[in-house]
Amino acid sequence: TTMVEETGEKSAAATKRIYELCDVGHKQNRVPMVCSGKWDVLTPLAKCLTQESGDGRHLACLALNNLSIPTENKRVMALGPASKDVIGGLCKVIAEDKQESYLCCICLMNLSFLEASITTILQHSPVEEGEAPVDPLENTNSLLRVLEKLLTNSPSVPKSGSGKSEGVRWACGLIKNLAKSEENAALFGKT
Repeated sequence: TTMVEETGEKSAAATKRIYELCDVGHKQNRVPMVCSGKWDVLTPLAKCLTQESGDGRHLACLALNNLSIPTENKRVMALGPASKDVIGGLCKVIAEDKQESYLCCICLMNLSFLEASITTILQHSPVEEGEAPVDPLENTNSLLRVLEKLLTNSPSVPKSGSGKSEGVRWACGLIKNLAKSEENAALFGKT
């Protein structure tokens, strides 16, 4: 948790180090970082998604993307103890229309390749601590409504290669994966 307690540059430096440990040159670290039980890298990375400064947030997105690739990690990230923070953090970045939205869509899409996770991912519907759960259709902060907003607010002809066009492209891939269950397909049909 030192990453969360430290501010600004130190946090970004710590996040950068985590990213470097799971980058393309260190693929062998990805599963132990998430599945060994020795470290909780997911909670601090998820917290970094809520930072105002772009550097830490960007690096956290890159790290989470890399960590979401191995099949073994998908279950821990989408269904494990930190899943609410991870899915919630990714969803929040998309909702706030940050530059990293497309990276968050990619990460969620990676996680959605685990069929067991698709209901949990689409049912993400955050409420304030102690409040009663709210159906995703009724919650403007649910992933379902956030994706809907992303697609309805996208320019009809986004600049190719822009963050906007990438976000839309990856959101469509995510929706395709999430709609594989009848329950999820029915939810999408109600938007």
